[in-house]
Amino acid sequence: SGGWDALEYGFPPAPPSGALSPMILARSRTAARRRFMFVLLLLGPLLVVPNAAARSDISRRAWELTGDSGATWTIRDVAAGDRRAVRLPTVNEQELADDRRSWDGIAEYEVTFDAERLGLDPASGERWEIQFDAVATEAIVESIAPTGDATLLGKHLGGWTPFAIDVTKVLTERPRGPWTFRITVDEKIGHNTQGFLPIIEPHFGGIWQPVRLVRTPDRRLDPLRLTAVAIGDIERPVFRIDGVVLGAARQSGAERLVVRRFALPPGDSTAEKPSATGEPPASEAIAELAPRDGDSAAFSIEIAADAAQRWSPEQPWRHRLEIELQQRVGDAWTTLDRLELVSGWRRVETDRTRLLLDGRPLAIRGILNWGYSSQRLGPNVDPEQMRQELDLIDAWGFNLIKCCLWVPPKRLLEMADERGILVWMEYPTWHPTMTPEYRDELLREYDEFYRFDASHPSVILRSLTCETGHGADESILRALYDLGKERIPGAIIEDDSSWIEWHRIHDFYDDHPYGNNHTWPATVARLGRHVDENRRLPLMLGEAIAADTWFVPPGEDETPAYQLPGFAQANREFESDVARRYGPFAAQNLVADSLRYALLMRKYQIETYRRLRFDGGYVVSVVRDFP
Repeated sequence: SGGWDALEYGFPPAPPSGALSPMILARSRTAARRRFMFVLLLLGPLLVVPNAAARSDISRRAWELTGDSGATWTIRDVAAGDRRAVRLPTVNEQELADDRRSWDGIAEYEVTFDAERLGLDPASGERWEIQFDAVATEAIVESIAPTGDATLLGKHLGGWTPFAIDVTKVLTERPRGPWTFRITVDEKIGHNTQGFLPIIEPHFGGIWQPVRLVRTPDRRLDPLRLTAVAIGDIERPVFRIDGVVLGAARQSGAERLVVRRFALPPGDSTAEKPSATGEPPASEAIAELAPRDGDSAAFSIEIAADAAQRWSPEQPWRHRLEIELQQRVGDAWTTLDRLELVSGWRRVETDRTRLLLDGRPLAIRGILNWGYSSQRLGPNVDPEQMRQELDLIDAWGFNLIKCCLWVPPKRLLEMADERGILVWMEYPTWHPTMTPEYRDELLREYDEFYRFDASHPSVILRSLTCETGHGADESILRALYDLGKERIPGAIIEDDSSWIEWHRIHDFYDDHPYGNNHTWPATVARLGRHVDENRRLPLMLGEAIAADTWFVPPGEDETPAYQLPGFAQANREFESDVARRYGPFAAQNLVADSLRYALLMRKYQIETYRRLRFDGGYVVSVVRDFP
């Protein structure tokens, strides 16, 4: 009783005397808030600039190139040579595999659009770039002249994070178009950051997230490297805004940054709207940029938050941060560029074996998500499916989702911020080659990972890799760990989500104790002894509490072979034998019996873990079944 009452985050109140204690208690949500969030998600923004949404009256504007945008896309298997129309976003396997079998190789995408179809005027803007939310895995971007000649514009390696390619010269040389761009996509089978999905389904590649054309000022803020992180303490909270200014500095006139903070109460939708004219900011900060000789300039500026407006699962306060780049012209300041991002202030830390959120113990009740989607061969990108998953997670009583070995689309992290659902980011390296020759490549990709999720208050835990062990060079892990601490002060990071004895550089313990009930109490006791006899840090079960259920194979002609587990035929034979020996009723009950057993097994393991290690956290496997 008394000790449990202190665990304010994560634990439900005690049930009334005599009531049965449920395994999972959902946090209450009013019907009005659910209706509001549903409408909010339906009416969310269609144009999003990665990391920082460009909502400026300067010269920033975005035109979608995917979906029903007016741009024409084609795809070609480089080895086969055929070209066909395609609708983006998609993955190579959806378009190029025969009979939906696996496909591996290099795909060539081309997009054609002109000024009239998109309603743009290249003469009106200073710079133009194509922004890709994610392309798996290596993208080579070229412009194709009317003569058919190709000109290399840029490359990007890494299948999970956004990047931008400058196309100013191409658009301004032929202001009406049409313009054609070729994106050659190499899936890079076996690349260090391919993640886990290729293990449970065919390897995926392609332009799997949206693409847009963006007009920007010449002297501008970089949206891909703009972050807001929480520093200070609970009584004096502060946001640190880090970023980079791009483009040549103008010859005369000092430059400065102005940051304005607008508080967004839980449920407030103004984060999804342009800045309200004349809206007074909750706080403001100004800092001059150091003079540069035409080079890009990194900056860091702090702005005060409000101690009463901290982000938490119960009260997910957020803040819209408006960052403005200004230049002095005469006696006045003129705005060169403006970006906005939304973040939330909270403090996550460890206190011996406890994980604390804003100084109060936080009990993690998580569920695993590998990004698997049965509707497509790539990760889940459907906002409606994301919303449904978060609804289930909330209703079941979980307070955390572990994005295991994948980096989700930005919208999933935004939804988690809005709804007060915690996130554990496990970066997509499963059995990688973490040796010195890959050091620089890994640092570049992890730098993008950190910048991608740094501004999201929902992200409270991070894993550098999964089940890699001592095959990873410790100096590489140390460099990645230190980079994370630099980018995100106070980040809670572990080197390897695996088994408790494998840790070398870590802020908490982790283990994957898949097992049956008869071994479970001894397993939990063993993990507890390891914590008590070594460094006393929080214990998180990164993958655990799994249970098998009966698989009913569909008809052989209804499902691609890769979606059937290896035991599918054995299942069919066993069902036939059960039906023959005991009647059809027994065979029909196999699914219901296995589901009931799986629920009871998980109930026992969760309650036993809480009884033996009440200050630990757990992640149940898994949110969606996979073959």
